[in-house]
Amino acid sequence: MNREKYDQIYIIGFSIGATIAWMSSEYDVDGVIGYYGSRIRNHVEIEPRCPTLLFFSRNEKSFNVLDLEIKLKTKNKTVLEIIEAEHGFMNPFYKTYKSKEYRDCILISFEFLKQIESLSNNPCNLVK
Repeated sequence: MNREKYDQIYIIGFSIGATIAWMSSEYDVDGVIGYYGSRIRNHVEIEPRCPTLLFFSRNEKSFNVLDLEIKLKTKNKTVLEIIEAEHGFMNPFYKTYKSKEYRDCILISFEFLKQIESLSNNPCNLVK
């Protein structure tokens, strides 16, 4: 990654993109946000080096979200949000879209990014 070109680097991903974002949290990025990255369950050994916010749908068909939550909730710099919804709830073109949850998650994400920005100005306030 050509870091000197950018002041800050954030990665935001959905589904498999969230898993890739999670995997990237070990590298030189400033923050990661992932929405319903179901394959994160195959990469629980990752130790994020940057603030990481993960949203999961409580009603995932392919795995037990609560089992994954137990494995991830002790990770440093990691915040988990379990949403009463199904996979794809952020996509307005998908049948499981939930507008209220979409808005709530966007607000949480913006607040998370603001927190990271304040951390860069005061590194003593580390996330978890």
